[in-house]
Amino acid sequence: MADDNPRIKNLAGLLRWSAQHESGSTQAHGGETTENEDAERHRVLAEILQQMSVSTVDQMQQICGILQKEDMGQPRLLDEKAEALDALHDLIEDIDNASDFVKIGGVGVCYAALSSTCADIRERALSCIAAAAQNNPTVQAHMHKTNVLDKLFAILNDMDQSAEMLTRATQALSCVVRGLGGGENPIAIAFYSRGGLKVLARLLAVDGAQVSNRLLVKVAYMIAALAGDNMPSNALAQSQDILLGRLTMLLITADDNMLWEQVLKALRNLCTASSTITMAAFADTTLKNCLSKRAEHISTACDAQTEDNYGDAFAEEKTHASTLLRLHAKASAGASWGADAAAAGGHHGCTNEPTAVVLALEN
Repeated sequence: MADDNPRIKNLAGLLRWSAQHESGSTQAHGGETTENEDAERHRVLAEILQQMSVSTVDQMQQICGILQKEDMGQPRLLDEKAEALDALHDLIEDIDNASDFVKIGGVGVCYAALSSTCADIRERALSCIAAAAQNNPTVQAHMHKTNVLDKLFAILNDMDQSAEMLTRATQALSCVVRGLGGGENPIAIAFYSRGGLKVLARLLAVDGAQVSNRLLVKVAYMIAALAGDNMPSNALAQSQDILLGRLTMLLITADDNMLWEQVLKALRNLCTASSTITMAAFADTTLKNCLSKRAEHISTACDAQTEDNYGDAFAEEKTHASTLLRLHAKASAGASWGADAAAAGGHHGCTNEPTAVVLALEN
């Protein structure tokens, strides 16, 4: 049975091409199909098209057509592909469009772009993966089934990648892994079982051309989000020492307010998990000394400003630091842990007197 609808013909071809890249095989599939199989394929494709918004699907199919072209290093075509990926990113930030993107085989198209010889194309493809997966369980499940973790871990474990490539891959990983169900999400379970936390810890120690504040902020943000969302205790136990060490070391060297804020949030969420982790974080005086010096810096910076709202730039940071110190005070005193742990940063639910550093941070 012939496909008379040209849109169905185009979609069928795109789906075949995408499936090969999703599975990791670029070999053409041979074999004849029966008339009944052709009829069933026609029915399924027609049903898919009926479920999707025609205008955006047409745009996405056009974009995928551009991305399927062999660029052979041609500057004009590379520019065209970069613009196509930017347009695709804008479309699939919408959750409904992202679902349509999966249905027409867009995930495989982005996977193929990760093999481009042009770094700019690979970076944009990673951003598209992030945009499609963010807060979208359907897309996350499809990407998990098509081995997205293999592709992202390969990039993040490559010591020759640029800071920008690592930053975009981290963002994609964060968007793919975080979702409904927290640590019980199937793709999150796979992330932890494959040593995902150690991958993040390694990224906190990159140096030279690989390091950037943007990368470190995104890594710390992901750790904080995972720690605050049912991180499995066994995975945390296996990685707590390296995570705490790397995060604390960043506080010694960081000179960026946003980085300080995210690192402190990550430490706070990790320490909120148990008193054992809190005591490990404060095993020596390093972390407490860092917080003390930072309190002095904040006080000096605020005193030097006449704007009343200048201190707001440090509001979140001060809250996280105060919470850490209060958690340490509770753990040191052997206070009970449980439902009130999350309230340890406030003035209620903590029976210990605040230290001088806490007072400095809160004033």
